[in-house]
Amino acid sequence: MAADILLKIEGVEGDSKTDGHEGEIDVLSASLGATNPSSRAYGGGAGTAKVNVHDLVITKRADKASPTFFLKTCEGTHYDSATLVFRKAGGDGGPVEYMKYEMTHVFVSSWQQSGGGDQFAMENVSFSFEKLKVTFTGQDDTGAATEPVETEWDIAANKKP
Repeated sequence: MAADILLKIEGVEGDSKTDGHEGEIDVLSASLGATNPSSRAYGGGAGTAKVNVHDLVITKRADKASPTFFLKTCEGTHYDSATLVFRKAGGDGGPVEYMKYEMTHVFVSSWQQSGGGDQFAMENVSFSFEKLKVTFTGQDDTGAATEPVETEWDIAANKKP
């Protein structure tokens, strides 16, 4: 099995046919990060205490979700929650969800579509959010899933909930 990336957003239907994720959004790539500017270069402490959690940016093919994402960008309304899952083959033949990002109060901050010639229309969609829970599940020597490691951050409150 190749690796899969899937996005689930309540009320948004995608084209995924992946077992257990039917109707979700197939994602080709995803990017998420955070920065905490340092003042060390100026003789201060290490961090400024205010993290900047960057928008989740996904790249996907145009699908059923495309018009909805465009509309949400225009309206400036949000979704209650979204979950992005990275999957790979597991030891028992079933997939392991090795990375999971669970977001609340999700806002479509950018929607861009491109394509031309013989290319299928592609999209970059950016999402901001209020809270983020990050879960990693490893694999043992047999490929079976190990105990997950997780953490979360409340961006609005700038603290761990």
